[in-house]
Parts: sequence; C-alpha cells; structure tokens
Amino acid sequence: MPNYIQMLETALKKAGDEALAFLVHDHQACTISAKGPKEGFVTGLDFKVDESLRTHLLLPLQEQHVGKRIDWTSEDTEYAPPAGQADDPEFSIIVDSIDGTANLAEFLTLLRNKDQKTQTTLTERFNGRHPHITEPSLLQTHGDEFCISVAIMDRNFQHVASGVYDFMNDVMITAHDGIIRFNSESLKSIAAAQSLETAALIGGKELTLLARGLNLGPKNKILLSGSIAYRMAMVAIAKADITVGPKIPTHVWDVAAGAHLCTVSGHVVTDLHGKSIDWSRREMEGIVVAPEGLAAEFSDRVRGKVGIIKIWNTMRSSVSGASAALKSISGFNHE
Repeated sequence: MPNYIQMLETALKKAGDEALAFLVHDHQACTISAKGPKEGFVTGLDFKVDESLRTHLLLPLQEQHVGKRIDWTSEDTEYAPPAGQADDPEFSIIVDSIDGTANLAEFLTLLRNKDQKTQTTLTERFNGRHPHITEPSLLQTHGDEFCISVAIMDRNFQHVASGVYDFMNDVMITAHDGIIRFNSESLKSIAAAQSLETAALIGGKELTLLARGLNLGPKNKILLSGSIAYRMAMVAIAKADITVGPKIPTHVWDVAAGAHLCTVSGHVVTDLHGKSIDWSRREMEGIVVAPEGLAAEFSDRVRGKVGIIKIWNTMRSSVSGASAALKSISGFNHE
C-alpha cells in the first residue's frame, strides 16, 4: 500500500525548496497580478509551486494507481485527467499553491525594494541558517505567513492525507490515519481551552472587529494571519483554539487541508451556519473551527452574526468600506 503521508511530505518539501530558490534567484521576474476586485492576487510563484506538486505528488500517485483517475483541483490551474482513465476518480488532490498570496505579494515588494530585513530572512532560510523549529511551543506567528496547502481525498471525498507547509519557516503540519505530525514527527495531544472566555482566536485583519461581535473580550488572545490554511494549522497544533473564515464563498482549496488537520486534532469544522462541509463541492459559506467542547456554543454565536458577515462580504473589495460597515452595525462597534 502506498505511503501517502511520506509521498505528501516529500512533495511539500520539494515544492517549498523550489519556491525558496525561485524567490532567491528570480523574485524580480515573479509576476503579481490581481484575479479580480474581491479575489486577491496570483503570482508567478503560485504557478511554480503548482507545477512542482504535479511533478512530485500527482505523477507518483498516478504511477501507484495505473489506469485510475486522479483529479487535481487547484486555485490556479485547470487539469484534465489523461484519456483512458476510469470515469470515477480514485483520488482527488486539492491544492492551494500559495495560501496567503497577499502576504507573498507584500514580501515580493519588499524584496524588490531591497528591504534589508526581508533579504536577510530569505538568505538565511535558503542557506539553512534559519533556526529549526522542533516543536509547536517554539513557533511564533507574525501575521505575514504564506504557505502551501494540499489535501488528498479518496473517491468518497474522505481525507487520506493533508498538509500545510510554511516553507519560509520550514514548518510542516500534516495529518494521516488519525495522527497529526509536526515536521514529520507525531504530535501528542495538546489540551485546548475549556471556555470561550479564555480561548485564543486566530484570524485575518477583520477579526479584531469580528471578535467583538462574537462577544469575545479582553481575556481572549487574538492572533493575526492572512492565510486561512495557516490559521487552521495553528488551531490543529493548539497555538490557537478557534478560528473563523468569514469569506463567502470560501473555496475548497483554501480549507480542505486545514480542516483535516483540525478534525484529526479533535476540533469540529463547519460552515458559518453550523453545517457539515460537503467536500465534493468547490465552494462553501465560510468556515468555523472550534474544539469539540466549545463548538456548539461558538457555532451559535457565529450563526447569530451571519447576516452581518454577509454585509462585510459585499464590501470586502474595499478594506476601509468593510471596516466601516462592521463598525456601524450593532454588535460590531469597535470604538
């Protein structure tokens, strides 16, 4: 039987190494373009990582399952399975080549402007001088992370193996067969918060506003990250307890891997309405993650604000407009 977790971790590491080399040698030539007014950015690195994952994950999986159809669902590229394969897919690989592309775009801009700190960070990481993080307690989140996110699902859209790789910090979090792995080592269970009043919340820039609307107060630690996959990975290793992805629609490639990590670590993953996720579909109405003991209460709070979250979604093409909309609505006054 193929060792799916080893295949995945090897592919993630190779894609990350190639991404680093690309940033060091070719960042001046790396394209940055907007996908649309609400859809963020896509860069040349996204396509580079996508190509690497096809080479190091899709092709080996096809070699292990000759004649079987393996689907490839990616944010950035389309893929048609080779002729002669079975009608029903044996596996589906769901890929977000770079999650947190806005952070990457900012990183590229700093590189091009010869920002000394950014250049030093990249050079040290590329040359292997970056401090190696051996356990979650040593990991610090800064809000500027971007990562590679991959999920392998079977014909019934059940997770087989998933991984999120922050290649800039060489932090890989994977899940397979009911086990969470941190940099390829099995991770022991870590206790989550026992109440919402003390839970650590991780989210995007909108979350300081959202936290107030969800009746989370000064005792709640709030961590920022522009990557939903990274946020879910942090919840899975107990660097945070809860997260909300308020974007409607949320795409399957954004959250498929992170959801697997979270469910294996004992969390409940639903959409904004508290419904289970149908992984055969490409879109869902947001994502909510909480420990099993807090999931029902937290889901109730989120459901009570879905209308407001939808208003935010209609205005999120303008950050200032979205913030103003949230501030003006009862329950989200952040003054």
